[in-house]
Amino acid sequence: MGAHSKKVQVHLPWDAPILKAFNGDHPLPSSLIASYERISLDRGLGKVRPVDAAAANLRQYLTERVPNADANHIANFVASRDAEGSQARMGGEHDLLFLHTAPLTFCERPFFLHVEELLTLFTPFTWHGQSAGMRVQEQPYFPLVKAVLEHPKCRAVFSHLPHSVEWIGRLFDSPQIAAKTHHIPIGLALSDAEKGVFDQGIAAKIEDRDPARPITFLFTNSWAQAEGNFVLRGGMEVVTAFAELVKTHPNCRLILRSALPVSYFGQGFQDFVSAIPQIEHLTDQIDQARLFSLLAEADGFLLPSCGLHTVSLLRAMAAGTVLIASDAPGVDAYVVQEKTGVIVEGRLGKTAWYDDTGFLNQTFEPMFKGLDPAFVSTLLGQMRRVVEDADWRRDIALGGRAHVARNHAPEPWQKGFEDLVVSVRGS
Repeated sequence: MGAHSKKVQVHLPWDAPILKAFNGDHPLPSSLIASYERISLDRGLGKVRPVDAAAANLRQYLTERVPNADANHIANFVASRDAEGSQARMGGEHDLLFLHTAPLTFCERPFFLHVEELLTLFTPFTWHGQSAGMRVQEQPYFPLVKAVLEHPKCRAVFSHLPHSVEWIGRLFDSPQIAAKTHHIPIGLALSDAEKGVFDQGIAAKIEDRDPARPITFLFTNSWAQAEGNFVLRGGMEVVTAFAELVKTHPNCRLILRSALPVSYFGQGFQDFVSAIPQIEHLTDQIDQARLFSLLAEADGFLLPSCGLHTVSLLRAMAAGTVLIASDAPGVDAYVVQEKTGVIVEGRLGKTAWYDDTGFLNQTFEPMFKGLDPAFVSTLLGQMRRVVEDADWRRDIALGGRAHVARNHAPEPWQKGFEDLVVSVRGS
């Protein structure tokens, strides 16, 4: 077996400032943190070490690979990788770096990269909500990102989204990048405690036919809990629709686990929400056990967002809720209409869409400008079905649960990850 019998040493430098600023310890890649036979994962940051030579090598490489690039653009690109704060503490003597979201590296050490939407590869020069109408190929940093992904130290790119794997070669017009990009279907990894919470309460909830039992809807903010994310996840439409629903169906309730966007819309919005009956507003940070308890309790999970939130979608389906999502790009990779959940039309083409190369165009502006009455009406209609039709509610809940169990178990996700790491160590 020789040298390759030793475990592959993988560094996860997600606490480095430049990485932490862009998704950091996100629950999606964090679901890959596990015990493996053939690889070893290290979350710690190393001691500060000189990286001037690595920065110079990257500048030289980019100058040679992109001879028409402006020297200032190359300098800014290298500086965006945060030499002293981040690169100086990444890699060490590990075999591989595991990055996610973007190739934020000097290419000093071999690395591999997880990405969801291809948009984030161009971080920090563009980000979610900033790309509408953009031809990214015309941006000065585009050929620099391409060169980094073609660098020999970039051993692999992988994504859980089939379309990202399919489109990355087309976006960059690079068979080389396409060849090193892999699809690994995502798995929902739950701890024993989380599984216990789900298993205890979900079956009883799905089978319960007591007409007197209140029907519960749940809306949660993102893991960051920023006020603006309430709007981006569709919170404005949720509370507006629920305010109408509860007038005719007082035997329902809405749990809001989110900060409200008072800094955007003023105290009047807080007063509006407080005046709606049957809303339970959770303002404190809650731990994972409490979050999973809320999911297990909910009959409907509301995610009419302007973007894809893969982990939230899968958790909701696994919890036996009726997932009500929007038609944001990527959602249809997981939600089959009225089989595993419900998709409300109205985001695609307005807040986000793909161009002909697979690049995600996205704008948040419509979300903050006002409500779409047609979208709210459709959302209200689906919420009403959850309350009124017990058989439909049960079928959707069971369909979502079965879909996650069948297609998104954690073992294939983690096994695919381990196999990929081992395969690229010696590339």
